Amino acid sequence: MSNKVVVVNRADLEQGLKDILPVVNKSAFVDALKNAHLAVEDGRLAVRGTNLSTSIKTWVEVEQSPAALEICAPAHLLPELVSLLPADTLTLDITGELVGTLFNSQTLGLSCRHRSENGSRFDNRSRLRGCAVEDFPLSQSPRDTTVAVP
Repeated sequence: MSNKVVVVNRADLEQGLKDILPVVNKSAFVDALKNAHLAVEDGRLAVRGTNLSTSIKTWVEVEQSPAALEICAPAHLLPELVSLLPADTLTLDITGELVGTLFNSQTLGLSCRHRSENGSRFDNRSRLRGCAVEDFPLSQSPRDTTVAVP
């Protein structure tokens, strides 16, 4: 069993997921098109969504991450869970059976720790299973058709 952890600011992840949702179709026939693709690239978390004709990629700053990480998770469910978690800092952990260089049956875990108003400590944890990473259609667009939006 392998485990990789990324620590992010909840508001930043929530915004990154919100940015890609316009191109992710809840009722797509292909499961991969219902998912958000999350990958650590250049020390940041890249969040992607696509409907095959349009792809959106946004970046989320991370507080802690491994050198490499990649997973897909349900794009419409993930932001709902993120918005429900009460802490400012979230931990995303990826668990799965490693087969060669690919994970088989990956699961994304979301967790946070917080204190209630009376001082009690709580641990919130959720688990999501998405599509296989290799099924997500990563498009490589020519440089002249890419638009960067601040």
